[in-house]
Amino acid sequence: MKKIVLGFVLLVLFSACEKEEIALDAPNQSQTTIVPTDTTGNEVLIARGASVLTTISIGANYESQIWFDLGTNSIIKSNARTDWDLAFESESNDYVVYLNTSNVSSAVETTTTDFANVRSVSGLTFGYDASSGNLDSLAIGDVSSNNKVWIVDRGFSPSGSDLGKWKVKFESATANSYTLRFGRLNDSVGTVVVINKNPIKGRVAFSFVSGMTYDLEPEKTAFDLCFTQYTNVFYEPTFYPYSVNGAILNSYRTEVFEAFGQNFEQIDLAYAQSQFYSNHLDVIGYDWKFYDFGSSSYIVDKTKVYILKDASGNYFKLRFLDFYDENGVKGTPSFEYVRL
Repeated sequence: MKKIVLGFVLLVLFSACEKEEIALDAPNQSQTTIVPTDTTGNEVLIARGASVLTTISIGANYESQIWFDLGTNSIIKSNARTDWDLAFESESNDYVVYLNTSNVSSAVETTTTDFANVRSVSGLTFGYDASSGNLDSLAIGDVSSNNKVWIVDRGFSPSGSDLGKWKVKFESATANSYTLRFGRLNDSVGTVVVINKNPIKGRVAFSFVSGMTYDLEPEKTAFDLCFTQYTNVFYEPTFYPYSVNGAILNSYRTEVFEAFGQNFEQIDLAYAQSQFYSNHLDVIGYDWKFYDFGSSSYIVDKTKVYILKDASGNYFKLRFLDFYDENGVKGTPSFEYVRL
């Protein structure tokens, strides 16, 4: 089956014996930043009322994912978006699997439990994770009682190359770990791995290519936003999975209120504390900018003001200013924010 993936502007055409089970406890590392702390080890937060101007670069081809903390104005981690394929919920009573939507990844459940028998995608329709992160709108989702074989299309690289398809069977999901069997479509046996949950992280990631877990997200209390490409599915006028670029929320820690049309300078703490907040992953998302065909460039809508509230009771007002750096290279959102 040929799959066509549409970008926001650009259309992109996109053995005979059991193998040894592998327990994955030593993840590969992404780049990590040390957050400034005081002499007691507490994080040093930006001053209340001070305006902070920050620029984040995810690359001209949107190749990076940047994990950012507002309170300390710090990039906590960064990684290439092709470093991982699946992410596993780490809460002991959750058994949820997420796709890497930054690569426009998709998945389909087959009708069989026979790993060796799954070799083709003929006649299958792939699904995508909802950008909101709603658990009832994920392609794979809860695997606590799912023993069918799935096929995962890894999506596309930053250069537009097809990353290929793999199959995976979720053999068990417990309070402490997931066990899965994975391999290429022509692999009859596959490789069995155990992925251990990490309760200080929201999710633990896994790469088909390396066959290892990947230390993707920072600790779930350490960041507010991830700047990244991700998939947004549009249903009007017809079904289209689009690749878009923006900010995804850390729903474990941070909530957002859209104060659209409000005067940025006049928003104060009292106003922020009286609003209702959402923790949908895409509540900020990508549409603080739009593509202007006349100028062939992205234009930022500065009337779209966001108020963010974290689990520590801090409030921030934020607005985007640009999507280009000083050399006109896209993929470089700049924004202003204030701790209220």
